[in-house]
Amino acid sequence: MREIIVARGLHFRYGRHAALRGVDLAVRRGEILA
Repeated sequence: MREIIVARGLHFRYGRHAALRGVDLAVRRGEILA
């Protein structure tokens, strides 16, 4: 799943909160995951 890879990248750079928020925004904006 692409969102998992993105979440790990965000987690590494910005921390857990940013990673979770990034996934949430990506899920809401389906075009990012398409």
